[in-house]
Amino acid sequence: LLQRGTIDFEPPLPPEHVKAIGAVKIGNALKVLLQLSHRFWPGDFYDAVCADATFPEVWLTPAAEAMGPHAEPPFTLVGFVSGARADRLATLPHPELARLLCAQLDAMFGTVGRPHPASQACTAHLVKDWAQAPHARGAYSYPTPSALGARGQLSAPV
Repeated sequence: LLQRGTIDFEPPLPPEHVKAIGAVKIGNALKVLLQLSHRFWPGDFYDAVCADATFPEVWLTPAAEAMGPHAEPPFTLVGFVSGARADRLATLPHPELARLLCAQLDAMFGTVGRPHPASQACTAHLVKDWAQAPHARGAYSYPTPSALGARGQLSAPV
């Protein structure tokens, strides 16, 4: 928000703060949440890191409840992606994002007898694109070569 100039300061921020705001970059993150009608993952599954997959991180939420032996459906599973990959995926229609996550889960948990367990269990989906959140416009800040000391400058009193 500060880099976009959507907030005005009176009096204006000192030049070193303005420079620091421009140096610290923020990237996007995208979450795809699937509502699932039944369990198809191992009982001890909580999350997985799949670095080369469409969604590098997947997890159950709330984990403690979903992992319990007496957990009741519906279950919620989250696919998470950030950075430039999130920007690319954000251009796709939401049903396509859900389909891609289901396909990834099918590849992870499918069996010969049941090759598409996630696709069969998915009853709804929700997509959260943090770049579209009006009070955030992104997810996480990240360092750049010009940002050395910038976070410290931003935390200093004005």
